[in-house]
Amino acid sequence: MLRIITRDEVNEAYLESLRTLSRKIAFYKAQKDNKTLAAFDMKRKLKALKNTAAQKVHQFLMRHLICFKDLESLAQLQQQIMPYSFCYQFLFKHAKIRSEEVLIAYIEASSKHYTNYCKAYSAALLRCKAPPIPRTGTIGAPEARAKVSEKGKVTNAFSLASRYHVLTEMDKPPISPPVYLKDSPLAFEYLFRSMLFLLMELATREGMFCNDFFLVSTADVPRQVFSKLVALYLEYLTTYADSTFDTVGIVILMCTVEKYYEVMGRRRVQCLNELFEASMRHLTARFKAVVEVNLESLQLATPRTMGSCNVGPHYVTRRYVELVGSLLTLAGHGAEDPDGKPKEWLLKDGNPLEGVYKAVFNELAPLRKEMEGFLARMAQSIADPAKRCLFYINNFDVILMVLEKRKIVSEDTARFTLLQNEALQNFVSELTHSMKFFANMMAFVDQLRKIKYDHTAMIKLPNFNRDYVEGLLRDFHLHWREGVEAMKQLVTQSFSSFQVGQDLFQRVVEVLVTYYSELVQQVVAPHMSELTTIDYFMPDTTFSYEVKKLGFFK
Repeated sequence: MLRIITRDEVNEAYLESLRTLSRKIAFYKAQKDNKTLAAFDMKRKLKALKNTAAQKVHQFLMRHLICFKDLESLAQLQQQIMPYSFCYQFLFKHAKIRSEEVLIAYIEASSKHYTNYCKAYSAALLRCKAPPIPRTGTIGAPEARAKVSEKGKVTNAFSLASRYHVLTEMDKPPISPPVYLKDSPLAFEYLFRSMLFLLMELATREGMFCNDFFLVSTADVPRQVFSKLVALYLEYLTTYADSTFDTVGIVILMCTVEKYYEVMGRRRVQCLNELFEASMRHLTARFKAVVEVNLESLQLATPRTMGSCNVGPHYVTRRYVELVGSLLTLAGHGAEDPDGKPKEWLLKDGNPLEGVYKAVFNELAPLRKEMEGFLARMAQSIADPAKRCLFYINNFDVILMVLEKRKIVSEDTARFTLLQNEALQNFVSELTHSMKFFANMMAFVDQLRKIKYDHTAMIKLPNFNRDYVEGLLRDFHLHWREGVEAMKQLVTQSFSSFQVGQDLFQRVVEVLVTYYSELVQQVVAPHMSELTTIDYFMPDTTFSYEVKKLGFFK
């Protein structure tokens, strides 16, 4: 052992002698209370051997552990040096200062190469980056047409569309910058996923090496190795996030970060935790800030700033529901993605990603409230009450259609369903009472409803007489087909959704049948039965049959 330790080069035989020496030193320390001359002599010899071995091992590690030129040679070196891990362990136990010198040298060398490699890759990749969405990309921006580039396509800034595909490609290797340099700009979240994936692979490999080679905390050495890259990646992320108003893109980044945080947790590699945690904090804060800007844009939107308003769905409504649908989808709502496939890519142990879920749902209620206020202000610019109801119905219908298409059931679904039903009821009342063929008959019935068809009160009404009621029956008999046809044409042509128009027309006819039935059963039959014999009288059952026969009523 003496000859090998003092004269031979570091090799497998040297390692065996080094282990033997380490055991002898440990044995001596266990017997340190021995004050004999032999013990003193052993201490002197072991110290000399320890110093010689430490110096030789130190030189070996400093010569071999940092002699790489690039990441490929670093990977090869790590494989080659791994059998000599006991060399570092010997220094760590018996020569702490020398072990720290080796460790610091390795951290500096590996950090430099990792940083240069990832920095060059990121710089090449970010040359493909699409410009950030400006402030005009908010929901209530007048006539704004916010766009975002993704894989050579330009799409609505509020729509998820195919942008979520980046989340289905989480396990794919990083993209190669030269492939896309001449193509259309790419969305930042698409590029950042590749940058983050590369960093994770390097950190995983480095973490495994450090865990096996160095006698320190699993995360400590890799954390120091990648500290500069963590700061650099945070700078890339925060610089972009602070410059964009792309709400969907920010949430996609949050999904990416949280999902990869989970992946690294399963790998038990903690050296990037600071990056993930700081990224989520910044993205969450930026998401709230961008939502606040969208809220302000809705608050400031008025008929004067937004231009003329018709009964069709407003473009702001389309923006709103695209944005809400995208956010709810990314937050884990709905069982399927926009392509109708299961959303495993957005789940963690079968549940939505917690950070994204909380961030999104905390902001939806204020956004919904401001959207209702915007629609109310725009509706006030429409003078006709029936058309105002049409405006509400068409806008609520667009919201519900998009959410239903994405199989999303949320507070938005319940709230806008309630508002739409109220608007439908108001529209039916406004329409039927405004039709010249039925207005007088319905006003008369409304008048009688208020007094609950009390005969004593009815006979006191100035128009409760045979001539007036006969005139109502005559007008209804002569014009009901014409009136129903006119209402059908108006209703079916006024709605963006054919199904909504058909359902609403059915409600209109039901109301008309109800009013006429009450006129016949509560007035004519009990108090003016002689009118049942005139040519213009039509029993209420006959009227119901006629409208069903003509396909007006189910």
